[in-house]
Amino acid sequence: MNTIPILKPVLFEDLSLDQLQSPIWVYDVHNYRVYWANQAGLALWEAESLEELCGRDFSSDSSRAVQQTLLAYLEEFTQDAVIDRWWQISPKNIDKRVHCRCSGVTIEGKRGAMLIEGLDSHLLDDHPGNFSAVMLCLFDERGHITSSNPTFISQFGQLAGNIKQLLGPYTELEQLLSFEHLAGGHFEILLKTLQGERWHSFEVRKHIGEHVHAEDGNFSLTLLDIHERKIQALQHKAAAQTDLLTGLYNRRGLIEQMQTVGDRAFSLFYIDLDGFKPINDTYGHGAGDKVLKRIGEVLCYQIHEHSICARLGGDEFVLVVQGDNVDPAQLAQRIILNVCEPVELEQGQHLVVTASVGIATRSPQGPGLEQLLRYADAAMYSAKRRGRNRWVAYSSGMELQLLRNQHILQHMEEAVDKRQIEFNYQAIECLHRHRALYYVAQLSWQTERLGTVCSDELIEAMANANRLYLFERGLLAQLFEDYKHIQDASDNPVALVIKLPAPLILSPGFFSRCMQIIKSKGLWLHNIVFEINESHLAKVLLEEDRGGLTALAPLQQASAQGFHFAIGNFGALGAPLVHLPHLQLAYLKTSAEFLQQPDTSEAALHFIAELCERLGIDCVADGVISRRQSQLLQDHGIFLQQGDWFGEAQPLVY
Repeated sequence: MNTIPILKPVLFEDLSLDQLQSPIWVYDVHNYRVYWANQAGLALWEAESLEELCGRDFSSDSSRAVQQTLLAYLEEFTQDAVIDRWWQISPKNIDKRVHCRCSGVTIEGKRGAMLIEGLDSHLLDDHPGNFSAVMLCLFDERGHITSSNPTFISQFGQLAGNIKQLLGPYTELEQLLSFEHLAGGHFEILLKTLQGERWHSFEVRKHIGEHVHAEDGNFSLTLLDIHERKIQALQHKAAAQTDLLTGLYNRRGLIEQMQTVGDRAFSLFYIDLDGFKPINDTYGHGAGDKVLKRIGEVLCYQIHEHSICARLGGDEFVLVVQGDNVDPAQLAQRIILNVCEPVELEQGQHLVVTASVGIATRSPQGPGLEQLLRYADAAMYSAKRRGRNRWVAYSSGMELQLLRNQHILQHMEEAVDKRQIEFNYQAIECLHRHRALYYVAQLSWQTERLGTVCSDELIEAMANANRLYLFERGLLAQLFEDYKHIQDASDNPVALVIKLPAPLILSPGFFSRCMQIIKSKGLWLHNIVFEINESHLAKVLLEEDRGGLTALAPLQQASAQGFHFAIGNFGALGAPLVHLPHLQLAYLKTSAEFLQQPDTSEAALHFIAELCERLGIDCVADGVISRRQSQLLQDHGIFLQQGDWFGEAQPLVY
């Protein structure tokens, strides 16, 4: 036991405690009396003098629960404990709530006493819910409450005859005492009170010693009403874990919810909307927000009734379904079908978006959430690369491609600024005229870490990261500068083919900006062709059919101004043929996949060649790597050909 100096009443004046504005008093617990108080303490207790206050007997006002608790405090003070509590006192029948900081002191007779510094809470009355007076009760081994203080009774009344009735879920005494409550731990619980359900912090202690009376029981319960503070904390926590726009969990909320999953199996779906940025650009963020809210509703209510839904930011969502009896493919297809339902705007217009979905599944005790997110993200990225509006299940190694893509994004902007990204050019040969009619520009980036980054990979990375502005900012002017040198070096007219993704071509003002650069370089517009991949066009036409973005209008307007377009990779995804006459195309370029299986593709090639003839546009075959393939195409009337048989794509040297 620590040695505490013995203080006589007269010595307190020597400590200059009377000069403090805070009320300070010494309470002799064993004798139920105030031993000493400073002037502020006398005012708090409504005392005329120190003698009058010290003469008061508090035994009649102190319940056995309070006395037992204070005696327990004296034991803790021997270990240098300092205890902070809010107490309700009633000097001369005036109710006051006081914050008391209690510590130990030894008085005459070597008795332990309480040195208390108080703060009268009359200045805090504007926020009464934040400062609850302590509620105390004693109970025995059977849970019967034997004594309680007035604050406890005013809160619980006759509802609290037994500790089991009071604490509800903590019905067994062994359970109640098993959470190290005896070590002074504080826990929170929602309890029924006379005012309804309210949050409380509680602490249980077991009392041992001479001061313990058997009839009172060996246990005490200390309660504090923390309802307003707890509700505010829960609201802040919910706000911190919730996406304000959709009401779904955010990343922090997802992590919190996934802690309840433990080691159980689950399937994780990483969902990224296709072509969402043009909605914001064309219709404004209000329309985009409406789409995102609807996607949140779809994921919550139309996919699986027992799921965890989150929005990670932008147009990225996550859906988690627990259990190993789930069919991930079926759920992913359901996501894709429900997401693409049209969203009606106030003006009566309809917007359509599609989704690329990556799936990662975990068996019991498998990888954690962060690892599964990386797997599903990699699978989703693979779905983007395969044409979007589809799902892909994770397979080993997919994350390596994702890491490659992330490295591209990290260094791409610097590479554009330093002109480390260059164009290679491959000719489209006309076998009738025995010369090149077009030169197709293909981006190429040589890096030490990644090796060669090809054109499609670069443009896809730009599109997925909404960085297509890089193409305009640095690459487009470089491209037209190259083309001017190509024209100067060519004996015959030759056209330039620029392969661009639909999001860039359809972005507001793109063609106007192109026209300015073309004029500044002194080039002719009719010699430049913008080639669009069929998969991009198919998506645009799907939206057009449903009354969506009406994305054909910018192409038609640009055609009227003299811009020329072509469709690449034709035949791979079957774009609706009915729209082709409206696009004023320079050519259709067949997918290279046709030449990889020539025996089964001859009929399709013949059909495409005939189609182009009827539409009055050129037919170009891509992927020619041998004389046999070239001759096969000529047999079907396709004389415009591109591929390594005629020469690999080469950088321009000038």
